[in-house]
Amino acid sequence: VQKFKDMPADSIAFQDIQKCLVELRKDRTPATSNRYLSSLKATFNLGLKNQKIERSPCMGIKAVAENNEIIRWLNTEEEEKLFAVLPLEYQLAVTVAIHTGLRKREQMSLKWSDICFFTNRVTVRKSKAGKIQSVPMNILAIEAFKKLKSMPVHVSNEVFYQIKNKTGIGQYWKIDEAWRKYVDKAGIERIRWHDLRHSFASRMVMAGVNILTVQKLMRHADIRQTMRYAHLAPEYLQEGVKALVNWSELAPKLAPSSEDASR
Repeated sequence: VQKFKDMPADSIAFQDIQKCLVELRKDRTPATSNRYLSSLKATFNLGLKNQKIERSPCMGIKAVAENNEIIRWLNTEEEEKLFAVLPLEYQLAVTVAIHTGLRKREQMSLKWSDICFFTNRVTVRKSKAGKIQSVPMNILAIEAFKKLKSMPVHVSNEVFYQIKNKTGIGQYWKIDEAWRKYVDKAGIERIRWHDLRHSFASRMVMAGVNILTVQKLMRHADIRQTMRYAHLAPEYLQEGVKALVNWSELAPKLAPSSEDASR
């Protein structure tokens, strides 16, 4: 965890790690929190093995339940309330998140050289899969990027330089703090930035987009990750079973007659 990078290993206490994990879970999933805990445990276990520390401060800290089946997404009413309080640059950043499905790290790492208005695609160089990926843009994402491009461009060439910050408690401390403030100001139920990615998938599923297409756009390696959204499309699933009715109406016509059967 970023908070501990400059601290001597033997100065980190059990309470420090517990507090940090609680803070982390305000904006990250339980699964992410558990991955951080696993990394810390492995680090301190290595310290014990090399006799650099006498005791691991992770001792007694347990992983939390990973209930990733609960999907929180932003509905249109909440989106209107949120946009009413967001400054323009944040509105554009949220629009990009909802209409591309980019993860926060992927989005905040973008440079203008990654945005191609000729092919209408975004090149993701820091993907979760660890390889370069390409994401298509719809007209709303394109317009959001164009408006951002019309603003003063930072010398770093980073698209979202003004709203992110790699100092402080976390990697994106500035945007995380601002996001919580604007969500509270909008008076909507707690929602994380990552839930904008859930909104991307949820809205497509509810619009009847094929689940395999959603998987590709979400860049999920395993279809089971995408299937978490399937329950949001009851009408779409209903259409699937309706197709059997048409088949049943055709089936008697396809069956051989008694005369044909006797031949």
